[in-house]
Amino acid sequence: MSLNLIFETSPTSIDGIEFDAGVLEVHTKSAEVTSHPVEDGSTVSDHVSLQPDRLTINGVFSNDPLLNQLVTKLLSSGLASIGPRRAENAYNQLVEVFLKRRPVTVSTSFEEYEDMVITGVNHSRDASTGGAIHVTVELQRVKRVSTQKVAAPTTTPAAVSKVSKGKKPTKKLAAPVASKSATQYQDTFSTIIGLFK
Repeated sequence: MSLNLIFETSPTSIDGIEFDAGVLEVHTKSAEVTSHPVEDGSTVSDHVSLQPDRLTINGVFSNDPLLNQLVTKLLSSGLASIGPRRAENAYNQLVEVFLKRRPVTVSTSFEEYEDMVITGVNHSRDASTGGAIHVTVELQRVKRVSTQKVAAPTTTPAAVSKVSKGKKPTKKLAAPVASKSATQYQDTFSTIIGLFK
């Protein structure tokens, strides 16, 4: 594992909440290709839809951060405190961002993302981690579009002339004639009823 990712000079942060260590970052760019056949000669890119960027961060919040520089930065920004509840406070701030469901900025050593929404947060803590909280955060970029109003062309409909089609005679329908099969069913039904009398 690269110490560069763990002890970054510019720590991974979500909406200004900095991780003490970034253990893993997964940056995902994907596209969805149509499952329908594409006609020969057509532009294939018209049948490929780019999906929003996704990001998964596995990081650590600690009660005893290793980097003095980070401790000083956290104290001056007021994001968290040093002490037995520092990791819990940082985690609670992250959950608060999740519950607000608003787009945030995410800074990583690889890329900075705008308009990201937290889609999932989970954490683990056990006896071996001490005062640290290991957090996994999943984020997805919000696709933004803008609408534009345009004036619709004004046209007057052409006058429709009414044409007389004359009188049409009505036809009388003939009375329904019972078919032979309907009569046979009626006789069979009467015979069955007669058996139960």
